[in-house]
Amino acid sequence: MGEVDFVPQAMESFVRGIAFTRSMTHLYESVQLQERIWLVRDAPRKSGSYRTAEVAVYEQRPDEVVEIIRRVVTGKYFLCAFAKNASETASLAQEYRRHGYRLMRREPFFVAESALAPRYDGPIRRILDWNDANRVNIAARSKQIRQSDLTSEDAPLRLYAAFDGELPVGWARCIRTHHDCEWVSSVFVQECYRGNGLGRALISTLLAEDTKYGISRSVLLASQAGARLYPHVGYSQIGILLVMAPPKLETAPPA
Repeated sequence: MGEVDFVPQAMESFVRGIAFTRSMTHLYESVQLQERIWLVRDAPRKSGSYRTAEVAVYEQRPDEVVEIIRRVVTGKYFLCAFAKNASETASLAQEYRRHGYRLMRREPFFVAESALAPRYDGPIRRILDWNDANRVNIAARSKQIRQSDLTSEDAPLRLYAAFDGELPVGWARCIRTHHDCEWVSSVFVQECYRGNGLGRALISTLLAEDTKYGISRSVLLASQAGARLYPHVGYSQIGILLVMAPPKLETAPPA
């Protein structure tokens, strides 16, 4: 499948992955507003109110997107718009700026064919024991995995980690989202352990096990450092995600 053809599936994987990780603390849902527009928000609450949501969109005219948002979305939200290249990034940012939107950041959007990724043989393991899982949760200062994700090898969430003794020094997490796709929601290496190939080892190990669980494509957003790493482990950049704040929204966008 070509890069452009994969954009719809990649965006759906992003949306479903975000909803899944948010649901680890409070139930979230992903709602398809139109063919190319998604909304990620709290699942319905008795109060009828919602916390900050995300609208994700690709290949849609900004004026049409803004009109749909005005009719459908209530409360605080951020807009995540996919652009194929730098030229489209500049054009979209300018068009949304006319509607009062403010560009917060750009995040490179990557996809990998799991079967084509390089293999790695090293001290990375999948977390299937609650003691190890709890150590990673404590080191990350956030819930990276739940006990329910440890009950089956084919659970939708997989967590991989590297340890120095009993200390977690790096971890990577992926979520099966739909079809044969996964969303890589986090890759982290403790600062004093960086520069030794640990990030590459974590991702390579994760991708190496994808086919075992029926995953053929992996999707992620990259930091500046990640954008240099991921091409070496089989990922290709298919575009850029623009994260924008709508008019009068002062809250900082989610990381």
